[in-house]
Amino acid sequence: MQSADQIREFGADDPRTLETRHYIAYRLARYGNPLHPEVIRTRFGRARVIARTGDVATAVAQMREVSEDRARVLGEDHPDTLAARAELATLLAQ
Repeated sequence: MQSADQIREFGADDPRTLETRHYIAYRLARYGNPLHPEVIRTRFGRARVIARTGDVATAVAQMREVSEDRARVLGEDHPDTLAARAELATLLAQ
């Protein structure tokens, strides 16, 4: 997982880019699994930040992946899955 979208949008040295890279690396190192709920949570936050920058298409693609991963890992009715689906619906409505 890279923060290529953030690098493109904000630059490699922007605090938001560095923070996202840190969180993803930390969670991957700690949990050792890109589908661990905490890693997915960071990806959820990254998609929301990207949406706020105006790149809704990229945010939709990333939120769709987050939603699918949460459903697969946590279950269809888990609150985090439902939150990702609600966020995706909001993005699609823009």
